[in-house]
Amino acid sequence: MFRIPHRHLRSVSAHSVPSRFLAVNLAIGLEHFLVLFNGGAYLPMIPRIIGALGRNALYGSWTQDLYFLALGLGLPLGRWASQRFGNRNSLLFCLAAIFFASLVNATTREYVPFLTARIVAGLAGGLSIPLSLNLLLRHYHSDRRDHGLFLWGIAAITPFAIGPFIGGWIDDAWGWRWLFLLNLPILLMSFLGIWLWEPPERQEERPSMDWLGYALLVASLVTLQMLCNLGSKDDWWRSPEIRLLAVLTLVLGGGG
Repeated sequence: MFRIPHRHLRSVSAHSVPSRFLAVNLAIGLEHFLVLFNGGAYLPMIPRIIGALGRNALYGSWTQDLYFLALGLGLPLGRWASQRFGNRNSLLFCLAAIFFASLVNATTREYVPFLTARIVAGLAGGLSIPLSLNLLLRHYHSDRRDHGLFLWGIAAITPFAIGPFIGGWIDDAWGWRWLFLLNLPILLMSFLGIWLWEPPERQEERPSMDWLGYALLVASLVTLQMLCNLGSKDDWWRSPEIRLLAVLTLVLGGGG
């Protein structure tokens, strides 16, 4: 009964032990799913979260916008982190950062710590995306990596499809803090799975990174995001602050 799945695993896996292959796939898949699920499931919770934190509803979108901005800004760091610290160690660091950020989000009653933790989780989550893909593909034969890419893609798309529905249900049934509390055991399981089953790599490359260009990219995108967030609050172009942010966005974007 189990011979066909066992043979299939051996034909796909680059390891001789199928249980190790399955354990690593599960640990990496859970982490990858969770990072994106925290974006989709968070959306219907925003009104209640911002009310619980005692801020105007206008500030609610900031916690989502800056999360996705940080997620995108984490992606370019993947190659540098992989070469500098290795995929395994870098991914473990990301999991630890998301764990503590989720703990802050689940317990704080203040807006600024909550927003900061969302940004940290987004940056670590964005960095984890290329690292998790690199680790995952190492466990597949070179001619079967399309299987790994398919599963990784499913774990990337599914959270956005089911996230808002499940997030709304969690919010109504248990309360919005449970979104972040549920992160903790899942992140811990992923951390232990990768730490126990994934051997560290030997680093022989000296990574290069255009830090000035990256800093200008971060500054221009953050400035643009703040322009969009503050526009509805400060009456757009009638505000000198908005005009200043627009000029800074153009200057910094041109410099990057």
